[in-house]
Amino acid sequence: MDLTALYASSSPTYAVVSPCNCWIASLSRSGHVLIRSTETLDLQHVFLLNPEFVQKAVYLLWKTKPDTPTSTQICVASLEKAFILDFHQESFYATIDCNQDSVKNIECSPLGQLLFFSELHNKVTIWTLELKKGFVLSHPKADIDQGI
Repeated sequence: MDLTALYASSSPTYAVVSPCNCWIASLSRSGHVLIRSTETLDLQHVFLLNPEFVQKAVYLLWKTKPDTPTSTQICVASLEKAFILDFHQESFYATIDCNQDSVKNIECSPLGQLLFFSELHNKVTIWTLELKKGFVLSHPKADIDQGI
């Protein structure tokens, strides 16, 4: 089965298997986020994002929560912006602007929040999508050293 003609991948490293091992998310050069079944590689869902943004994307990760091992939310992010998409709730869509500090790394906390680490490691932003808020920890290493 040749799947490359319709959706050429933007990079071989941008294919991520979901935590439940049911889906594979990947990015295409034309600005698509592709969700495929791991069993058949059939397309389950296709999101269209701005192709210029997808060319700048450096992060692709599944957002997980402890109570829902079959996560359907995926985060696509560049150094300046992040989009969170949900392929079971198509109306769910979140945009996080990171213009003030470049993003060095993104991780998902055990409680399901997204952790954005700044370029200079002097700030961690914790995004809770349920509350639609971000909480900023400035100089987190200094706070740990002081025992706070």
